This record gives sequence, C-alpha cells and structure tokens, in this order.
Amino acid sequence: MPARIDIIIDLPEDMEVHASFGSLLHGFIMEIIDPAWAGVLHSSALKPFSQHILPLGGSMALWRVCALDSRAAENILAPLLDPGLTSIHLKQKNKTMNIKKKEYTELPRYGEMAEYFYLHSVPERKMRLRFRTPTSFKSGGKYQIMPRIDHIYQSIMNRWNAFAGDVRLDGQEVLQHLADHTGMSGYHLKTVSFHLEGVKIPAFAGWADFTVRGPDAMARIANLLLYYAGISGVGIKTSLGMGGVSIGKGFIRTGG
Repeated sequence: MPARIDIIIDLPEDMEVHASFGSLLHGFIMEIIDPAWAGVLHSSALKPFSQHILPLGGSMALWRVCALDSRAAENILAPLLDPGLTSIHLKQKNKTMNIKKKEYTELPRYGEMAEYFYLHSVPERKMRLRFRTPTSFKSGGKYQIMPRIDHIYQSIMNRWNAFAGDVRLDGQEVLQHLADHTGMSGYHLKTVSFHLEGVKIPAFAGWADFTVRGPDAMARIANLLLYYAGISGVGIKTSLGMGGVSIGKGFIRTGG
C-alpha cells in the first residue's frame, strides 16, 4: 500500500531551500534505515520511493517522502516517523534542520486507485501537471529537457507496473495509444539544473497542460497515471529529489 509522510522543517538562517537538497536528504534516509534495506535500494533499478523538498516561505520547507509499496513504508517511512527523530543533520553541509511537524497519510491501494478511475470517476480531459522540482529524462544516453508525452507516460507506467502487483498496465500498445490520444495544449516551462555530486543535470520545471482525446477508457487510464505521478514522481532520479510533480483539479488528492 502506498503511503506518504510530509515533514515540515526549519532551516538555519544561513541556508536557503533548493531542490538539490533532495540528494542530501536521500543520504540522510540511507543513514537512518536498516543497512540491509539500504543494500536492497542500491541494487534496485526502480526505487520503491520518491522524495523532494519544496520551500514554504521564510526558513520553512516541506519535505515529502512517498513509499510506493508496503515494504518501503515499513522500512523508509517508519524510521522517519520515529518520535525520537526531531532534527535532520546533513553531514555534507554540517548543518542541522529542526523538524517542526510530521504528517503521515495512507494513500489508496493500487486496486482502489484503478477501481476509482476505471469505474467511479468522470474522466478529466484537460489536466495540468506541475513539475515542482527539476525534471528530466534520459534517452539514447542524452538528457531530454522537454516534457515529451511518451516519456512521461512511460516513466509513470514503469513504476506502476513495478509496484502494483496484479493491477498491471501491460504492453507498448497501451503506451502508444496514450501518446497518440494526448496532446500538450499549453505550457510554462523553464530550464533549470539539478546539482548532484558536483554535476549539473539539465532539467526543466514549471507546468504543462494536457488534453486527452478518444474514448473514455483512454482518458481514464491517463487520469490514473497522472494521479499516480504525484506519488511516484516523473523522470529520472525521483528518489534523489528530482521529478516531484502535482496534478490539477478533478482527482482524489495526493496533496500539494
């Protein structure tokens, strides 16, 4: 079962929030979880969690960590929920951030998500996807800094199929139909960089509006995947703070 923890943190006066802090926070997660589980994560091609940090104004920031299955919730979110954890020390910066609040949310199970969008919702045809932290894709060994529709759907579908159990979306045919029936109707994007161990990863941030044509069944799958993107993240390095997104109105909430 997916789950989420939102942590409100207070930064020291001489620190500013930026998305690249996600890589430092990833390091903190690796320090506090069971070493055996850290080994599992290092060997996993698709990580069972996403996380990113966003400024809230002043010295406050929101750190959101989403577990994509029950094992990740148990092994990653549970240590973060420990009442004894009241601060976050970033070794690389030699800085400590105080934790002001924690909020844990159990998210719908995969079957519940699928049932809601397939059977109960009125499918949205126009949706806005907000890329809240630097987002990028890699194809043919090169970074892709524009939100191609097929890349977005493929990224989300890969994570869905990896963790949804028997509620899979199989086949390139589904992906091709989604890409063929979805168009970008507007966007406001800018190029940004994500700093990771001395390397600047080219990326983009902002928002893009998508319009889904064709039968309701296709719109329902698009709705499901874009909703799930708010949990799984989109693109590369979502466990390090990249690809944090949120979706517009008309959905059961992922928050933010």
